[in-house]
Amino acid sequence: MHLHLPARGAIHSLGDVPRTLLIPLAARARGASLAPALDPQDRCAAAVLARSGVEVEDIGGDPATVVNILWRTQLIKQCGQAFFERHPEASGINLGAGLTQYFQWLDTGRNHWWDADLPAVLALRQRWLQRRP
Repeated sequence: MHLHLPARGAIHSLGDVPRTLLIPLAARARGASLAPALDPQDRCAAAVLARSGVEVEDIGGDPATVVNILWRTQLIKQCGQAFFERHPEASGINLGAGLTQYFQWLDTGRNHWWDADLPAVLALRQRWLQRRP
């Protein structure tokens, strides 16, 4: 997968390791075309990718990574949904959340959710994952 980062911006301040959070974001945004059976139908990922200014080329360059990301997303969705069906008012937390938005699938209307990560990543989340009117 080739990621073209914008010339300037918040993503450059992250350093190399946190930049890897863009790989799962791009995989989830393009899941339908890459592995339709594993498509998480992530309505947030494409919007976040667009807001980020990052251009993704040749995401299929590493099929094993993409399939693993999409499989892992499906598994977390299934486990989370099963848990919140049994405990609809429970709380959940995503440690090392990156730019994922699992609550889009796990919101019962009565539960609570927290996303935790490094301060720079949380700043990006606040900027790129804002709810739009």
